[in-house]
Amino acid sequence: MLAQETSLQEANKAILQTVIDAYNQGDIEKACSYTHPACTLDGKPFGREGDLMRSNMFKTAWPDQVWTWHALIAEGDWVAARYTFKGTFTGPMREIPPNGQEIVFTGVSVYRFQEGQIVEIWEYYDKLGLYQQMGLIPAMG
Repeated sequence: MLAQETSLQEANKAILQTVIDAYNQGDIEKACSYTHPACTLDGKPFGREGDLMRSNMFKTAWPDQVWTWHALIAEGDWVAARYTFKGTFTGPMREIPPNGQEIVFTGVSVYRFQEGQIVEIWEYYDKLGLYQQMGLIPAMG
């Protein structure tokens, strides 16, 4: 059983690596194909359609975006990913106009898998730093 669980954990980590590689290549359809249609994000309905919408919004706002995994840690059907996002804010994001600045933020996302699909996501990232770099909140200091 332990070897089977380890193999499943490695497979789930490999899926996340495929997802991030697809994002970095601009292949949003492929990246989002691993999100289950009934996936939740932070406990709320999200699904593949929500993932596609959000991912395309990010691609529009930061066309040069690069996501970097620093660690993938698996336990049972969960995988935690520590990452850095980097991109130049050159396109609109909803009603927020771009400011041309390079944006860098870090975070951790926790994913639960079921049969090779992401069914649950919990995200924790530096929203304050992101909003400051986007010009929405004045930087302190």
